[in-house]
Amino acid sequence: EDKPAIETADKDKVRLELIKSSNPLYIEYRKKHYIPNRGTVGQQLQYLIFYKGDVVGVIGGASAVYKSEDRDSFFGLSEEKQLKTRQLNSLINNNIFKLDYPARNLATIVLGMWRKQIAKDWETLYGVEVAAFETFVVEERLWNGKTRNGACYRADNWKLVGLTKGYGKTNTRGRTHNNKLLKSQKLIYCLRLKGKEFCTQYTTAWNDPK
Repeated sequence: EDKPAIETADKDKVRLELIKSSNPLYIEYRKKHYIPNRGTVGQQLQYLIFYKGDVVGVIGGASAVYKSEDRDSFFGLSEEKQLKTRQLNSLINNNIFKLDYPARNLATIVLGMWRKQIAKDWETLYGVEVAAFETFVVEERLWNGKTRNGACYRADNWKLVGLTKGYGKTNTRGRTHNNKLLKSQKLIYCLRLKGKEFCTQYTTAWNDPK
């Protein structure tokens, strides 16, 4: 029996909508994401993904992780703690990307659109110019026979720069866990924006009551 042809995504029918993480649709998609939700600390912006007028997924960005040797080396981040902390404010972590529509190239179209949108929104809301992006992907065989390995990031010109070491038996906050995905090493993908520099004079605004 012939399999139905997979349609090629139409970029003109893709739209992103900035929402709060308390949005019920975001919460539902977050529950279905393969990495468990441990909360997001710091600055963050989350979006619903619309295709042909329907919500088909979510994508978001958050404050960068503090420590990642391969990422630090790729971007040339400072080894001096205070300067590195300021530089990281220019770096967005793609903390979630969940898409439930099987159109060819749709993931890469969404990713490219999201990068441009969140860079504008991040600067408007948080007052810092975005210089780069990072994301961490658990490589594994999926139920449909395909392998999750960050193909959509490579198609969007992100670079595979290394592997994380995994958390071991505790997470970054020292809490014990038994989740195999947290223990696993993750592929590290990074993208540097042309002509943009990491900031050296910036104080985070996410916890500022003003």
